Amino acid sequence: MFLRSSHLLLFLIQLSLVGTLEAEIHIAAGKEQNSITIAVIGLYSELVYNNPSDYSQFNPFYAPGWQIYDDLSIQHATQLLNANSSILQNTSIKLKHFNFYDPDYAYDIYATSSLGYAGLVALNITQNPENSDIVAVIGGWSGDPVKIEAEIYSYYNIPYCGIIPPDSIFDNKYNYKSFFRTTWSRYGYELHVLKFLQTHNVTRIGIVTYGSPLSQRLQDTLTANGIDIPAFAIAPGYEDVSSAITMLKTKMCVTFMSIWDPPSPQHIYTSPPSTRA
Repeated sequence: MFLRSSHLLLFLIQLSLVGTLEAEIHIAAGKEQNSITIAVIGLYSELVYNNPSDYSQFNPFYAPGWQIYDDLSIQHATQLLNANSSILQNTSIKLKHFNFYDPDYAYDIYATSSLGYAGLVALNITQNPENSDIVAVIGGWSGDPVKIEAEIYSYYNIPYCGIIPPDSIFDNKYNYKSFFRTTWSRYGYELHVLKFLQTHNVTRIGIVTYGSPLSQRLQDTLTANGIDIPAFAIAPGYEDVSSAITMLKTKMCVTFMSIWDPPSPQHIYTSPPSTRA
């Protein structure tokens, strides 16, 4: 019980940091005349079950790190928008946070067992008069919970930005007409990466992977389109990533990718100059 209480205390300290950022938001003159609200949905009930080190520092491969730093990113974006009088003139943005994760399954970091609870939260956001000020939703996780949420928000024409889900099923705009995401679709993933690299004039890149068909397709596509890949490192587990990245740096790969099959995250890391990647 003491350990759980300590975890909760440190989690609340982390949230106090988020609250501090929110308190320091500078709202441009005139933007307080009106306001809109964006709902942030997250796995907040899960964080209590984790070791504090899991969410006291960013770990891109583990849910708690994603949740804390996703929240901080959303807060910062809100601050920038509210401080800019040329965007959403005479209107400021407020945030409401909702836990979409069933506390009964909170020990499971992948949120695969929270379908009904996630759906109930989505219905609460769309139907509860107290939430009538909400015009959009951001957050979520991946898999079946997002499917349910995206269907409900699409039915009520509420834009829903998914932070993680790469599932190709979400390419179907008939079923998920108001859903969009910050990551690329699994379908044609290698073409999305190629376009991204070409847009930023990247001609050389190193790849870290645990050895999947996706990473092989990516390597073949990039090579066929003139992207030099001097290093292709296989890291069987997350604990092997650091040593693989060190090896890439010795080969002058300023830009490198860590590739894990969805639903795990993919990342592109760039250090200037990007054209030397």
